[in-house]
Amino acid sequence: MTELRYDGKVAVITGGGRGLGASYARLLAARGAAVVVNDAAVNVHSADERPDPATELAGEITAAGGQAVADQHDVVTDGAAVVERALDVFGRVDIVLNNAGFAAGGMFADMDPDVFDRACDVHIKGSRAVLKAAWPHLVASGAGRVVNTASNAVIGGAGNSPYATGKAAVFGFTRAVSHEAKRFGINVNVIMPCAYTRLTAMVPDEALLRFLVDHCQPERIAPFVAWLAHESCALTGECFSVGGGRAARVFLGEAPGVVIPEGGRPEDWAERVDELMAVDGFRIPRNMLEDVEFHAERIGVREPVTVMGTTEWAARRASND
Repeated sequence: MTELRYDGKVAVITGGGRGLGASYARLLAARGAAVVVNDAAVNVHSADERPDPATELAGEITAAGGQAVADQHDVVTDGAAVVERALDVFGRVDIVLNNAGFAAGGMFADMDPDVFDRACDVHIKGSRAVLKAAWPHLVASGAGRVVNTASNAVIGGAGNSPYATGKAAVFGFTRAVSHEAKRFGINVNVIMPCAYTRLTAMVPDEALLRFLVDHCQPERIAPFVAWLAHESCALTGECFSVGGGRAARVFLGEAPGVVIPEGGRPEDWAERVDELMAVDGFRIPRNMLEDVEFHAERIGVREPVTVMGTTEWAARRASND
């Protein structure tokens, strides 16, 4: 297969000075892209106390013959400025890799609300702000590509509710925006990376930490993300678990469920809990309207319950607001 190249493309990579973001920047630059290495150098919960990793990495890339520029703006408060940096230096934006993250742990009942909100803000507001500013330029590109970053934390687990909440929002954000982006030739996907980084270095389980160190280097994820960011990749609205050289589709599925006419009694549902929890015959709705159609089918409604696609539905919603 012909080598995938990014010549003439400009990539904005948030949280790009370290870990996953740095591995993305190095690979894309090596294959011809001009990269904006954004990193606000926030050192909370990190042993990496370098004051300006973005400038260090940009210098490394340019010394190797690539094109790179550093940016230190906070994606939460200055997301648009990150994109402006790309426009000022390179004149366009083709790729957005929303990678900036913020780790916050502890039991929910003991969590400082400010820490909880900061974690959500970086993942939700940061991703939104950068993509919003980049949107018209991704449209102009004709083949804009966006890769957001969620986490397997959304599956659940004690001690990381703010992180899981922010990442779950990124998953939903990606799914929604991908439908709006499609008509402009923009593809939007999301990954759940499994990698050893300065954030996962805080993992308290020594066996898990050793697994990450030995098998899940960021460089093993970068090629997959680079493929998603290439103009030839047709996937959009998808989520992938990625790590250790493996990638796998992650999806929301819906089981056939239980139907009790008129809603029944509480006792009726209690008696059928095993059937309710069975997942045989699940379906993967592509959007919320397909989910309604599946529901209608299961309760025996045969006539159409939707007459438009999600794009038209969204347009009519907007005109009524």
